[in-house]
Amino acid sequence: CCTKFKNSKYMITDVLETKFTKGIASLIERKMNKSMMNIIKNCDVVIIPEEGHDQDNIKSLLSKDFLTDEEAFKIMRSAKDVF
Repeated sequence: CCTKFKNSKYMITDVLETKFTKGIASLIERKMNKSMMNIIKNCDVVIIPEEGHDQDNIKSLLSKDFLTDEEAFKIMRSAKDVF
């Protein structure tokens, strides 16, 4: 789920929650959303690729308070190794 950097866990996602279904299928979707929120809570930093305000451990890519250059470089280097 999350990439580790020296005891830190980072996650990059564009989906924080879904609301596609209605009726009985929405129960499954709600459970999936709860699981996603648990994963997000367990990460030190969650990066979302959109403009917005940082909240708790969720950081907007286009925010002024984003990661330092060193942290961003570590994430990019790790992603290069994965792909």
